[in-house]
Amino acid sequence: MKIKGRKWRHSMLRRCLSYFKNTFYLDLRSLAVFRIALGLTVALDFFERASQAGAHYSDTGWFPRAFLQYPHTFTFHALSGSENFQWWLLIGSGVTALMFAIGWRTRLCNFLLWLLVISTQHRNGLILEGFDIYARFLLLWSLFVPMAARFSVDALVRSSPFKDNRLSSFGVFALILQVFVVYFVNFLMKCNPSWFSGTALSQIFSYLDYPTAFGASLLAFPLLLKGLTFVLLFAEGFAPWLLLVPSRTGGPRTLFGVVIFALHLGVLLTLDVGYFTQLSLSAALLFIPSQFWDKQRINAPYIKKTLFLRNRWQEVLCLILVVYVHAPHPHHAIWDQFPNWPLKIREMMAPLKLQQKWVLFAIPDAHLKSNWALFTGVNSEGRRFRLPDHTDITDVESKEAFQPMGLNHRLVKAHHRLISAQHSSLRLNYLEYLCRESFKRKLATPYERIETHAVTFPFDRLPAQTVEHGSTYLCSDGKGVQ
Repeated sequence: MKIKGRKWRHSMLRRCLSYFKNTFYLDLRSLAVFRIALGLTVALDFFERASQAGAHYSDTGWFPRAFLQYPHTFTFHALSGSENFQWWLLIGSGVTALMFAIGWRTRLCNFLLWLLVISTQHRNGLILEGFDIYARFLLLWSLFVPMAARFSVDALVRSSPFKDNRLSSFGVFALILQVFVVYFVNFLMKCNPSWFSGTALSQIFSYLDYPTAFGASLLAFPLLLKGLTFVLLFAEGFAPWLLLVPSRTGGPRTLFGVVIFALHLGVLLTLDVGYFTQLSLSAALLFIPSQFWDKQRINAPYIKKTLFLRNRWQEVLCLILVVYVHAPHPHHAIWDQFPNWPLKIREMMAPLKLQQKWVLFAIPDAHLKSNWALFTGVNSEGRRFRLPDHTDITDVESKEAFQPMGLNHRLVKAHHRLISAQHSSLRLNYLEYLCRESFKRKLATPYERIETHAVTFPFDRLPAQTVEHGSTYLCSDGKGVQ
């Protein structure tokens, strides 16, 4: 009986190992293309941030270093508050991303880029979005896979130790699991009346600044949007499971790639969500099957076996991080025996930003009912202008006050968050910043005061249902006085 039990356990272990190798594997050539796309996307984001370094990161902007929360904030940007320092640091971060993309000193650049991304996100949390979460986790898990094995400067300088093209490891498992979590958790969050009733996309395209002109035009076709709502919900719920289907031919992964490409192409055409779409498409490149590369006769013939990476300490560390990131550990019963441990662990890990939350447009009706911060400037002639784009408006409740501003996608996030009570002091600082900027423009008739209003939007993009008047700042020589 003992022998039979031992054989059964060995048989189950072999089956589990076989499933792992046939499911959680990546082609090194696909991994290399992912590295290039990831590096380029992160570089573009850093260069865009550099163009707004003074506003978002310097002490002369609306988020000075005095608002940073120590000691859990890890950021190189706190070393200086000058605009020039912030600009050079962001440009240097973008150059590091380009070096990572071409595969020069890849592992070092990967680690530095991960630290720089976390550092930048700690500097100003009010402008963060889904891209920032996804980018830092993709860079984290990339540390545990051989990103330079193919199509890199490192591979040209010294021969790669990987002779086979297919790799299975806990690092690969972490990357695939991360992609699965992004889509499936977002699907679970969308299991609510707005999506089940088919009105979600109509509500999303009714937002003020997210939809593109094409997306807003689709509001004229409610039946089409209702059908697309159900298609999108099905795609996010079904596609991730294709990643967990064991296959050596790559059929399920090819289908996953097609579905995800179509999904994000639609997002790119209809919504301005920053670089999240480009980053998601970059992650989808991970799943280009080996057969594609073999048909192009790129790098190596078809590999019949899968290499299992055997770097013990790297694999153990990766597995620990996977469990920490994805397990709801503070609520597990085992932690009841150690009541002080979860808090201490979270405090230690806070600088690394290992938490994630995926609610991308999951509750659109709640977003519509939430407040939006509308800032207006009034000059000596009594004329009112919307800020920061200086659009002439007749009244804060007029229709033109709520036309799309064309704001940068990060400033859109800030406007949604600045109206909350917990950011009241920062909101006042933003008013001072707007006042200073208005004087820099050397307007013919400078603003006498700048006001803030909490606005609630209706469903059909008509003038606001409610406008609550908030703080007022008097402008004098570019300085704000409450």
